[in-house]
Amino acid sequence: YLFFGLLRGPGLAPVFRRLFDRLFETYLAASHDHELFEVLPPFVMWRALVLANPLWYPKIPEHVRTALLDFAETMGELAPFDPVAVSASLEGKP
Repeated sequence: YLFFGLLRGPGLAPVFRRLFDRLFETYLAASHDHELFEVLPPFVMWRALVLANPLWYPKIPEHVRTALLDFAETMGELAPFDPVAVSASLEGKP
């Protein structure tokens, strides 16, 4: 949802942010998997780097590629995972 939200930007399109939030909240309510907060940062960092790679995704607009790289950097510094920080990072907010 976050990637498609960036493609629909500018910033993170609100409808996709709401979908991400709903998915995350629903998953946590059903699973009670709070270890997810510990393992998500390296996974989403890796995934953002794959999406930002022009070899794999050559048609991504430059502003989206930059947002993905900034997001990956934020995830490298973030532990545990914080859904609010994720959205803020993709929207270019501190």
